[in-house]
Amino acid sequence: MSIELTILKFLRAAGDLLTPETQIRDDVRLTVAPAPTGLEVSEALNRIEGEGWAVSIRDSVTKIVRWQITDLGRVQLTKRGL
Repeated sequence: MSIELTILKFLRAAGDLLTPETQIRDDVRLTVAPAPTGLEVSEALNRIEGEGWAVSIRDSVTKIVRWQITDLGRVQLTKRGL
C-alpha cells in the first residue's frame, strides 16, 4: 500500500480529531516496509494536501502541524475498498 493511502487510513481512524504530523510520521515509519525516509513522508503529505484529500493546520503559537482527512480523502479510500 502506498504511503499516501496509509496516511489517509490513519487520518480516517482519527475521525474528526486532528492528528499531529509527528504521530503520522512515526506511525508510517512503523507500518510501511521498507520504512520511508522523512523526505518521502513529506512528499506524500504534500501530495495528499495538494489533491485535497487532507488539510493541515499549523498552530500559530506552538507551530505544531496537525492533519485531518477530508471528504475527498475518504472517497479515495472507499474507491479502493479500504
